[in-house]
Amino acid sequence: MTPNPFTPAKRLIRTPFELHLVNRLQELRLAAGVSQGWLADKLGVTPTQISSFEAGRTGIKAERLKQIADAFQVPISYFYGSDQLPSDWMTPAEIELIRKLRILPGQQVAVLLQAVEKDLATTVSEASKQANDV
Repeated sequence: MTPNPFTPAKRLIRTPFELHLVNRLQELRLAAGVSQGWLADKLGVTPTQISSFEAGRTGIKAERLKQIADAFQVPISYFYGSDQLPSDWMTPAEIELIRKLRILPGQQVAVLLQAVEKDLATTVSEASKQANDV
């Protein structure tokens, strides 16, 4: 069967840098705990395009990489270097939670934080017991 000359060939990652770049993108997205759909919404593209970026079928232009860095609030150098995520980096979900807390009156925030602190203490205690049982 003759290939259709009008169908573009699937692009595959060709260089170690391209492989590094797509690995960093996927690593960052998974660390943030977000879906390809979430990132697609932030960038104004389809989830299929994000999948293509991560699979190396589509290259990522510099301006798109800047949009990705902005969506995750990391420096663009994260994609180029070997540096790890900053220790104070927060996931988009954590940032959204803080934004929501900021609009509540102080007293409500204090009550919510006390409840969260209590739940965390219980969860950590239970996890510690389970780890010791193993």
